[in-house]
Amino acid sequence: MFDGEIVGLQETANGRSCFQHACCEKTIKVGDVVHFQATTVRVANFDEFAVQAVLQGDAGHACVVGFLPKASIARTASRYVNKQAVIVSLVDHSPNSVNKRRISKQNCGMAEFKLL
Repeated sequence: MFDGEIVGLQETANGRSCFQHACCEKTIKVGDVVHFQATTVRVANFDEFAVQAVLQGDAGHACVVGFLPKASIARTASRYVNKQAVIVSLVDHSPNSVNKRRISKQNCGMAEFKLL
């Protein structure tokens, strides 16, 4: 069971790349702990509220690996902001569900998490 999903893992816009990684998604794995932070992102020339998933990397370096889906944060952002979660599944690697992998591809990569 999981508490939510992180989307956009394979994108590099809005901070999802850094000086160490062309795409920070490549660093995330099952069992990693992420921290959720409120932020704003630029979408179609407008700033929008978002909740980013941040993975603490080597030597204190932090990587933004993805975001909570826009539909879920409109009403539940306070449930996630400043909380931590453990990654329980990388959906692209899900052996059981072709449908879940298709949805992950549509969302540019997804991970499922459980709040700590």
